[in-house]
Amino acid sequence: MANRVLLDPNGMKVSRPGVDVLTAGDADLLFSSDFSQTPVHMKGIVTFSSSSIRTLNFGRTFLNMPMVTFLVSYSSFYGLYINDWVESGSLSSANAYVRVRNSSFTYYAPNRDGLVMRYIVWDLNL
Repeated sequence: MANRVLLDPNGMKVSRPGVDVLTAGDADLLFSSDFSQTPVHMKGIVTFSSSSIRTLNFGRTFLNMPMVTFLVSYSSFYGLYINDWVESGSLSSANAYVRVRNSSFTYYAPNRDGLVMRYIVWDLNL
């Protein structure tokens, strides 16, 4: 499996599937903080509720799945994720999860009521 995400003091890079971010050229990067500007489609904050599965629509359907970054915080836990995220196991038994699609993402946290997630949907025009 290729290294896909690099986060270091110089910034952040994300490579295309199957390409090692440590050796990738600019053409093989989906995101790089070195690029002049990557357009943000939308951003916001959601608070998870154990009551139901929720969907946030992007207001458009991307040709390819957009890159979505998530900063998740709950109690003393913090995590940075790109696109899908599952905490503990599969979707059917997860404490919390996020699933990204071309026009929305779905989130649910049956065991993490009050979990806060900041998100950015990047329009990479892929």
